[in-house]
Amino acid sequence: MYMKVFAHGRGNGAKAIDYVIDPRRKGREESPPEVLRGDPEAVQRVIGSTYRVWKFTSGVLSWAPQDKVSPQLEKEVMDDFEKVAFAGLEPDQYSILWVRHSHAGHHEMHFIIPRTELRSDKAMNPCPPNWHKQYDVWRDLWNERMEWAKPDELKRSRLLQPGKDIHSPKGKQLHNFRKTVTDFLAQGIADGLHKDRADLVKALEEEGLSVVRQGKKYITLELPEDKTRVRLKGGIYESSWRAKRQTERANELAVAGSRADRQQRIERLERELAEICRKRAEFHHSRYGRPHPEAQEKAVRDFGKLLETKHFGEHRIRAAVTHNVGLHNRILRLENQGQPRRADKNQRAGRESEKEHKQIYGMGDQGISDRRAAVSDFPKGINLKIAQTNSGQPAVLLQR
Repeated sequence: MYMKVFAHGRGNGAKAIDYVIDPRRKGREESPPEVLRGDPEAVQRVIGSTYRVWKFTSGVLSWAPQDKVSPQLEKEVMDDFEKVAFAGLEPDQYSILWVRHSHAGHHEMHFIIPRTELRSDKAMNPCPPNWHKQYDVWRDLWNERMEWAKPDELKRSRLLQPGKDIHSPKGKQLHNFRKTVTDFLAQGIADGLHKDRADLVKALEEEGLSVVRQGKKYITLELPEDKTRVRLKGGIYESSWRAKRQTERANELAVAGSRADRQQRIERLERELAEICRKRAEFHHSRYGRPHPEAQEKAVRDFGKLLETKHFGEHRIRAAVTHNVGLHNRILRLENQGQPRRADKNQRAGRESEKEHKQIYGMGDQGISDRRAAVSDFPKGINLKIAQTNSGQPAVLLQR
C-alpha cells in the first residue's frame, strides 16, 4: 500500500469531489467510482463554508495490482486511518469522504477531509507538513501485517515516470523516447559506468542530446532535430540519486525482508504508532477540548446503533449517526447565520453572531431547543430531531 497527499486544498472542494466521484470520466466506463463512506454533497458544503485559505485535504491509498482488498478490509483500513488522523476526537467532530477507484487496474481509495473541526469551527489539518513521518508508520504496519507490496522496495521504484500526456498519440511517442533513453542509462548503471546524475547527464550529451534544464527531481532534454523539449522524471533523474546508495538500499531490503524478523518489525511499528496516536490525541484535546459529557455521548451512540440495524429503501446508513449529527449541525449553523462573516469593521459583530449560533445549534449545550436537521444519508421522509428532555439532557429522535 502506498499513501499520497495531494498539494491542492483551496477553493470550495467541488472540483476535487467531482473528480473522485464522476463516473463519466474517460476510462471509468467499466469500473465507475464508488462512494464507500461519507456524503459528497454535505462534505462539499462544509468545505465551502469556511473562509480560511486552506479548506480541505485530499489524498489516496493505492495498492499494487496483485494486492487484493476485500470490502471488509476496506472498512478496517478506513476505521484505522481515522483513528490516526482524528486521534482523540469523536465522530461528530470531523468529516471525511471515501471513494473507491478500480479503473486503473489496481485498487485505490481516495479520501477528502474538510480542514474544519465541526464543533468549534476551528482549523484542523489532518496531514500537516512532514505528515509522512507519522503516516508512514501506519502504512508500513499494514503492509507488514497483510504482506502487501511496499512502495520503498527497490524492485518497485520507477526509473522513469510517464508524462501526463501518455494517452495522446504524441504523448505515447514521447513516452517511448523516454523509455529508450532510460533503458540506455540503466544499462550503463548496471555496468558500473554511472555513479550519480552528473554521469548520466554527461552520457546523454555524448550521445548528442542537449540537457537544457536540471531540477531537483527531473532533467529536461532538447532534441536536436526539431528543438522539442522532453522532461525526464523518476528515481535516477533526481539530483540526490547515487548508484552506491541504491546498492546499499537493496542490501538493506534483502536483510529486512527475512520472515524471521517480521513479527519484531510489526511489534516495533505498533509501539511507534501507539505513541504517535497518543501525541495526536493530546494535541487535539488541547486545541478542541475534551469530548461531550458521557450522558450525551450515550444518547447519540445508542441512537446510532438503532439506525445501523435498519434499511431505508435502497439506502443503507453508511456512517455512525454521531458523525451525521456533527456534520449537519455544522451546516445548520452556517445556513442560519444569514450573511457571511466579513473581515472589515463588521468582523466583531460576525463573531458574536457565530458564537450565538454555536450556543443554539449542535454544540451539545443546554441551549439546544426543538430543532430538526435533515441527514443526507436518510431517505426522504426521515428526519433527525434533537430535543431537550425534562432532565436537561439532549435527546435524538427519529421521525417520519
